[in-house]
Order: sequence, then structure tokens, then C-alpha cells
Amino acid sequence: MPKPEKLTFLQLLPFSGAFLVLLGVSKLFAFYSVFEFNVGPYLEFGEILTSFLDTIIVLIFVLFSMFLNTFLWSNKESDERKAEREQILSEVNPFKRSGRYILFYLPSLFGAFINLTIFNILSKFFDNSYKWSDVWMSYVVTVAFLLFLIFLNEIERKHNHFNSSFSIRIWTNIFIFGIIAIGVVYYRGYREGTTLKQRKLFVGTIIELENNIKIRSDSSTYYIGSTKNYIYIYHEKDSIVDVIPMSRVKMLSLKHVNSEKLIR
Repeated sequence: MPKPEKLTFLQLLPFSGAFLVLLGVSKLFAFYSVFEFNVGPYLEFGEILTSFLDTIIVLIFVLFSMFLNTFLWSNKESDERKAEREQILSEVNPFKRSGRYILFYLPSLFGAFINLTIFNILSKFFDNSYKWSDVWMSYVVTVAFLLFLIFLNEIERKHNHFNSSFSIRIWTNIFIFGIIAIGVVYYRGYREGTTLKQRKLFVGTIIELENNIKIRSDSSTYYIGSTKNYIYIYHEKDSIVDVIPMSRVKMLSLKHVNSEKLIR
């Protein structure tokens, strides 16, 4: 590998700021797209930056994996593992190479399988809304992670072939992480919106407006979310979203399938 070049935080800062905004926009637009609603005109900048915080653990996991692959793997690998990995990268036949990748990462995948099984059992026990479809999805993520590792190795194989500089390798990994991060955030946002719509998670929520007007969420007209200055009510029959300014709201009694919260 070419000699490492210095990549400073200041070089990444302009890109990281724009990237955070892009993540926030992706999450919010994915969520409200389920209800065919353009939330953009009602957002403030601060809300965009914080909208994807619930997904940050997943992003950190992906980022750490890439960091491990780029900076630490070559130093911590045993000589035998390094030699085996180099042999895999030098394999010309793509089918044989794919099979050897699977065998190479099998111990790590087995560990991930065990951890996910324990996590799913605990989640199912403590969370009644946790469905078996969520369990299967977690194993799909494991397989996707295997494909991701194979993809990274194929990228490195091309880097070695073209003798790419260290900075090109780093920027390539950053670009890959960005694409994956946007995909993960968008998927999580869309899935959250779909889950809310299908399970009617906020049925029973009461919104009290000025002049003692009350709106109670039911199976056809229900609360779907709020931002700093607005509350959103969805009419499922007509596919219409009512936008209510927070200045009109006297009380929000937020009822979820698993909890209840009063906001004044």
C-alpha cells in the first residue's frame, strides 16, 4: 500500500457539514413521503441536523467497520490471515474468489449471528411491537454486511491493480460510507413512516387547540408527527395532511401503542 498521506480534519469539515444536512433531509423526506407530504417548507435548519440521531448507532457501526478495514486491519492481522487474504485478492476467477471470501469471513459472521439472535430474543421479550419480520430483517442485514465486506475487498483489489495513492483510497472509502449512510437513513425514515401508517401507532392521541377544539386520532385521521413550529394530522381516506401551527396548540396528549405522554 502506498505511504499514508496526511488527511486533516479541516479538509473534511466542509464536506461533513453538508453531509449532515443531506442525512437529515433524507430521513425527514423519506418519513413524510409515506404520507405523500412535502415537509420541506415547514422545517428549520436545526431540525434537519437532529432528525437522524436515532440512526446514529448504525452509522457509527458502519463507519467503525470501514475505519477498521482501512487503518487497523493491515496492522492487526496475523501473517497467516494476511497471506490468505492476499491469495484471495489475487484469485482471478470471481466465483472462486467469492467463495473464499465467505469462508474467510465465516467466523466473524457466525459471531454476528449469535449476537443478533440474543438481541432479537431480548427485543421480542421486552418490546411487544417487535415483530418477527424485524427478526428476519436483522439477519438480512448480516448477509448485506457480508456483501459489503466483499465489495470493500474488491475495491481494494482494484486499488492494488492501479496502484492507487493512499488519499484516493481514503476518499473512495468516505464516498462509499456516504452512499451507504444515506441509504440506511432513508430506509429507516421510510420504514418508520410505513410502520406508523400500518400499525396506527398514535391512535388515541388528543390535540387541544384554541377555542377548546379537540382533535382525537383514530384509524382514519391521526397524528403523524411534529416539528418545532407545526403539528401534522393525516387524513388517510383523502390522503391529505393538515398542518397546524404550534401557536394554536394548547395541549398535546401523545398516546403511543406502548406509552402515553402529555405535552403542554
